[in-house]
Amino acid sequence: MEIPTPQIESRWSAPHLVERSRVLRGTLLARGEPAAALDRYAPGGADNTTEDPLGARIVEYALLRARYAVLEWQGTQDAARGRAALDAALASAPERVTFADGTVRAVAPKSYHALRWCDALDAALQPVRARIERADPDQMEATTLAPLTESLAVRLWVWILTHPAPGLPFSESGPADPPEWTTTLTPADVLAVWAAHHRVNRERIALLVTLFPQDPADDETRLSLSGFLGTVAQELHQRPSEVLRHWSLGEAFAQAVVAAQSAREARARAERDRA
Repeated sequence: MEIPTPQIESRWSAPHLVERSRVLRGTLLARGEPAAALDRYAPGGADNTTEDPLGARIVEYALLRARYAVLEWQGTQDAARGRAALDAALASAPERVTFADGTVRAVAPKSYHALRWCDALDAALQPVRARIERADPDQMEATTLAPLTESLAVRLWVWILTHPAPGLPFSESGPADPPEWTTTLTPADVLAVWAAHHRVNRERIALLVTLFPQDPADDETRLSLSGFLGTVAQELHQRPSEVLRHWSLGEAFAQAVVAAQSAREARARAERDRA
């Protein structure tokens, strides 16, 4: 008498693959992946032209799994960059720039007030930067570009950013006279300071924003940036003018990130204790 062989369904059968792909697709959609992009992975989609039905399901699952792995890796990288940005912001770490004359100066994290000054000077700086970037590095005409880099607006902008303190290097109640070394700026110096300023005072803060604890129950704040900094000042028991003028914006954001995370962890502990 022949003993029947038990039928064991393969874990790679079409029904199992359909279910696994459904779960992966839902996870990716929840992480913000566009549905149209994931539709390309489905059987018959732009990225899945396999004609065999089971083979098409395997390809779909493999593509979804690969996309999930990429997002996991990106999340790890983003977390590492965020931690590095937090450390740098808490330390108010500057970025060093070597000028054309060999002098090394540091582009510092600046306060909200100082950055507003820099924004006001940008109107004069934008055409300078545009002309420098359009010029051939090997054929930059000093007679054309030197007057631009020696303008008062550009010299003030570079002076503010390379001043080691978060605030302004001059008193607003008197004339602002940039130091003599700012008269020797080259186009390359201006671009180098611009790039360092972007990394220290723009990219770093953008990374810090991603570190704020997310709570779906929280309403989006309607505070302006200055209003947000006023709240930070209150939590730190500081005068708002002190934070706005003498704290680097990155340091204020980093303090807020740390305080928000600490408060969230304290609430979680309290909820566990009540349970």
